[in-house]
Amino acid sequence: MSNALFKLARVSEDGVIRPCHGGTGAWPPLGKPLRVDGPLRACSHGLHLLRKRDIARWLAADVTLFSASSPSTGANDRIEDDEKLVVREATLIRALGVITLPALVAFAQWC
Repeated sequence: MSNALFKLARVSEDGVIRPCHGGTGAWPPLGKPLRVDGPLRACSHGLHLLRKRDIARWLAADVTLFSASSPSTGANDRIEDDEKLVVREATLIRALGVITLPALVAFAQWC
């Protein structure tokens, strides 16, 4: 079983990394952790990450797939949802690639 974590996000022309499925704010530069305070709640508060099995559900055109890490393991620091993880702290490690519209079409045809 893989413990790999991922994040899909939009990268602006000036390099700012922002959520692509709702949410506000921006991620710090790669390698710098981001932390949120307060109660975690899926779809409304927390840092949303993906496991490998979750990625296809959240694909969209013109988003970047990042590898990520999170030290959040406790009940107050992590929620395991059927389609994502919600964590208190996470770091984007590196950009793995941009999901393009042609890639999405090819993926849909393959599935």
